[in-house]
Amino acid sequence: MRVSTIDQVGGRFDSCESQEELARQHIARNAHKGYYLSGVFPDPAYSGGSMKRPGMQALMRHIEAGRAEVVLIYKFEHMRRSTDEWASFRAFLKRHNCRLESPVEDLSEKTAMGRFNNNMRANLAEYHRLDTAEKVRVKMRLQAERGIWNSGQIPFGYDYNRDTQTLQANTAEAAIVRKIFDSAAQLVSLTEIANTLNAEGHRTKARVFQRRDGSRVEVGARRFRTDHLHKIIRNPIYLGRLRFRGEEFAGKYEALVSRDLWDRANAAVAKSLKPDIPRWQARDKHVHLLKGIVFCGCCQHAMIPDFGGKLDTAGRPYRYYTCGAVHRDKSDMCPIRHLPAGVLENAVFGLMTAMGHREEIVQCTINGTKRCTQNTRTELRRRIGEVEDELGPVSTIEE
Repeated sequence: MRVSTIDQVGGRFDSCESQEELARQHIARNAHKGYYLSGVFPDPAYSGGSMKRPGMQALMRHIEAGRAEVVLIYKFEHMRRSTDEWASFRAFLKRHNCRLESPVEDLSEKTAMGRFNNNMRANLAEYHRLDTAEKVRVKMRLQAERGIWNSGQIPFGYDYNRDTQTLQANTAEAAIVRKIFDSAAQLVSLTEIANTLNAEGHRTKARVFQRRDGSRVEVGARRFRTDHLHKIIRNPIYLGRLRFRGEEFAGKYEALVSRDLWDRANAAVAKSLKPDIPRWQARDKHVHLLKGIVFCGCCQHAMIPDFGGKLDTAGRPYRYYTCGAVHRDKSDMCPIRHLPAGVLENAVFGLMTAMGHREEIVQCTINGTKRCTQNTRTELRRRIGEVEDELGPVSTIEE
């Protein structure tokens, strides 16, 4: 079962549930043929243009394990909307002695006409998907040209008026946006701006998102970070301009900052993003060897590479790993705070060396590598088989 949009999910009797009910009725009618339900694999709010869907991947693993001989779907277009992937999936089903079946369509490929019909269904489904996407893009561009916001995440500083279908300024948030631009234009660093906003109790916009399973989750309302401020300052929407596919159009809503203020703030941010890089740092881009893989054990933040103000005997700054809570949020709650980079890296190297001297760990690593290699080979053989099945009809025609 599959539906394409969030709006089709989470209802009292949504489309996925309807499809499952039809499938169960079909199984009950064919129980005398040995039909029984071995699994249900829904894909709510996923596009049919790709096989990279959790339900589809689970179904393929189910088939590979030999647990299914018939794949029961509602309609062909609900399963595949890509002709390229349909060919490989058909070869996959054939290789595992499995077939498609539908309670409302004849999907049999026992005859040439049946195979032709499925190919036509795949082409029509793909055309419908691409044509719909093209129409949506055209409509979104026309809306942008007319100054109408094209939906998405409501930007900080605005609310969405459903009656007029336009953005309107949020008084409290708009004042914060203007303060951010004013401070940036006065060459106040983004870190200092974020610390000031957080100290005053301001937080990012709270949002409610609907998940693919229909449930809702609240996100946002977090402390400001420099990347949040950078996105706000670089966003032309606060200037009264809408950006669509690399182009900007005049919007029909209230701008929160003037052109002069927007230009000065962006010039200041652009200048701060291009610091002079020391020669020793430019030569060695991997100064901190544990960058991105070491985390604070107390607050679970990433340990961020940092440098001290003093220099060592070689003229290089002392290196540290600083807890992200301390580095970005200036928190005083983390007891770790800073760790000397050399000490931490030597400790990790020593641990790895000691592990390499333990035979059971080495053997376990070798066995794990062999299993990964075997799985990779199995997957490659499977793909080669699919390609050979696809090329089979071509070879026959050439002969």
